[in-house]
Amino acid sequence: MGGAGGPGRLARLETTDVVVAGTAADTRTFTVGSAEFGGRVEGPAAMRVRASENVHFGANVGTGNRVAGLDVEAAEIDFTGAGRVFAGDKGVLLNADDALRTEAPAVATIGTKSARLAIQTSGAFETGRYEKVSVPGELTIRASNASFGDLAATSIIVASQVMPWALLTVIA
Repeated sequence: MGGAGGPGRLARLETTDVVVAGTAADTRTFTVGSAEFGGRVEGPAAMRVRASENVHFGANVGTGNRVAGLDVEAAEIDFTGAGRVFAGDKGVLLNADDALRTEAPAVATIGTKSARLAIQTSGAFETGRYEKVSVPGELTIRASNASFGDLAATSIIVASQVMPWALLTVIA
């Protein structure tokens, strides 16, 4: 049963509030053409989204009950409406698979039109080497380890628990 999206794949997922059911050890996978998470996304399990097009988060992720992890691969990831992302030990991985992109895109592939974006995880924060993250205001990343390509914001704060002395602050 695949429908327009192919076997085991939805052409479009559109939903309001989502609870990723299970335990922190579980990961729920959504394979879609595109996804629109209009409301909050809450844990306790981790969420993996594989989309050939866009994924949009219209509200905060993991602020009531943090997700164990957030792993998204898509042509574009948009957090407009989601000012905060809280995840557990499985981390926040945004287009982190370098094998899927071999050169830098012309425009940002991960971003928001909101004033700020704060990402906090007890795991790693990763984007692919060629990914561009763009926030018109402040971007804050707090993670056990941070690995990213290109970041653009008026203020960038990256704090890593692995190297707590390596606090990166950039004011454009």
